[in-house]
Amino acid sequence: MQNLEMTLEQTPLISIVDDDEAVREATKSLIRSLGYNAETFGSAEEFLAWTQIEDTDCLITDVQMPGLSGMDLQDRLLSAGHEMPTIFVTAFPDAKLESGL
Repeated sequence: MQNLEMTLEQTPLISIVDDDEAVREATKSLIRSLGYNAETFGSAEEFLAWTQIEDTDCLITDVQMPGLSGMDLQDRLLSAGHEMPTIFVTAFPDAKLESGL
């Protein structure tokens, strides 16, 4: 049993932030099928309120969401000292977004 516990603790955690529930659940299923742990959040604010942000090994976030955007989320995380690899996803790419990355 100890080996199983060690394996679960060592498995990277991917946090998924998206306001679209179907996208969150589909992404979570994909991440888990690849052998990773996944947590989902319906907004940037919900993720920022989570007490275990530091456990996140990689963040996948939608760019355009009500309230804080994915870009705003990254700015807040960096300001708070939380640096993590981040993957931005969007259904609405534009030139302004490309210049901001």
